[in-house]
Amino acid sequence: RPGHGDYSFFKKFKIYDYRGGGRISGRETISRVAASAVVSELIKPIEIKVYPVQIGEICVSEIDHNFSNELSWPDKITFPHLIAYLDAIKTEGNSVGGIVECSIVKIPAGLGDPVFEKLDANLAKAVISIGSVKGIEFGDGFKAAAAKGSENNDQISNSGFITNHSGGILGGISTGQEIKFRFVVKPTPSIKLKQSTINSKNEKVELKLEGRFDTCIIPRILPIAKAMVTLVLADAVSYQKLVSGDELNLYDYREALDKIDEDILIALKRRLKISELIGAFKKSNQLPVNDLNREQELLENLNKKADQLGLKRSSVQQIWKLLISDSKEIQ
Repeated sequence: RPGHGDYSFFKKFKIYDYRGGGRISGRETISRVAASAVVSELIKPIEIKVYPVQIGEICVSEIDHNFSNELSWPDKITFPHLIAYLDAIKTEGNSVGGIVECSIVKIPAGLGDPVFEKLDANLAKAVISIGSVKGIEFGDGFKAAAAKGSENNDQISNSGFITNHSGGILGGISTGQEIKFRFVVKPTPSIKLKQSTINSKNEKVELKLEGRFDTCIIPRILPIAKAMVTLVLADAVSYQKLVSGDELNLYDYREALDKIDEDILIALKRRLKISELIGAFKKSNQLPVNDLNREQELLENLNKKADQLGLKRSSVQQIWKLLISDSKEIQ
């Protein structure tokens, strides 16, 4: 299906799910929304608003969050035009995308890190991981390309920042100002118009989809985007508690341990997968599974690293002997 992930998914996994998008279907996002509800208490008093500012050709003229409607459109002036516009697109059998804005307020300064855990980078990854999101910008975003440094810099007075061109994040770390970013959502790929494509035999065919399709998926994306922002902020807040010396409770400590345990399990899974590949290599090259010299070298290196880290040699040896045993079993 043109515009869907079917082609690239098949090229990677050699699987085609006839029921729909499968793993890349929007249905997978239910777990994200559920997870955000679990951690929502962690980010209080931070407030998050996610709302459309453009759908297709229609843009908001002014933002009014008190205006309630089924599309979460924050502008009562342009709302009737938007409804008429979407009705025309639906009658045509087509679809449209748009732009969504996110505003985060009551956020403390200091969340995020300057290199690998930049707050804007983590927010960008989280939001772009949502299907159909194709781009993101923070603060003035791409308008900064035409600005001069004197215009783009957020100057500071003794009462705080004078402007917020950066969108509330500098150097990957929150400034305490409102964080504001926008992301673009592509038109719904499933449309009722005929399109050219190929089948599984690489034959050219005409495709006309039938069924119930969203004219615009932005209303569906809003709660998902808010959920992803919540998850990123929960991580950032929890990590900042650990590194800043804030008073922690038992829940905080256990959450930190759970995260470390999860990282360990992922590392173990990767280690076993590599052991499996080593086993295949040894078999194809007629090499023995046991390599006592390699084992001895590994354990000696681990002893040195255990000493450097202040860990008990006996505990490290016990853990890695179990890992080596599992690796041999796989090989």
